[in-house]
Amino acid sequence: MASSAMRTLRSPRASARGVVLVIALILLVVIGLSSALAIRTALYGDVIASNVRAQGLAMQAAEMALRHCEEQARQVAQNTPPEKFILQSVANIDDAIQWQKRSNWASMANEVPTSVLGSTSYPQPPLCLVEEVELAPPKPGALTERAFQITARGFSPDYEGTNAGSTNGAEVWLQSVLRVFY
Repeated sequence: MASSAMRTLRSPRASARGVVLVIALILLVVIGLSSALAIRTALYGDVIASNVRAQGLAMQAAEMALRHCEEQARQVAQNTPPEKFILQSVANIDDAIQWQKRSNWASMANEVPTSVLGSTSYPQPPLCLVEEVELAPPKPGALTERAFQITARGFSPDYEGTNAGSTNGAEVWLQSVLRVFY
């Protein structure tokens, strides 16, 4: 009788050991999955931060190009054109569409000099395309004005692109209309 009583006492212990093993395996799987999710989330955070940085650098490059070409256009308006400055003349602001064709950027765009860029190295320097436009017919007695539509493109330092668009990195386009009265 003693042996059958001992068997009944040992039997629940043996089954409890199996349950603990199953629970431990389930907890191990849960911990592994949560660790993998945490690593994946951290990696996505790094990718997002890198993309935001590239976008910011491309924006700065486009701003530099826009400001540089605005200054160059002011010199043109004052009849002191800078050397090697490409200017497109357009009769009407609605016809200022040269910037829309990517193929025009190779022959009509002004490249921002490295002296303007500062310490940041850009494999593709910022560009700007300047189109002189007539906004409205001058009114009698009004100041004489010249107007320029300036389109700038800035690229991130990791930019790689083709004529069809970018393959890597960031590209930012900015545009302004500059009116110079004299």
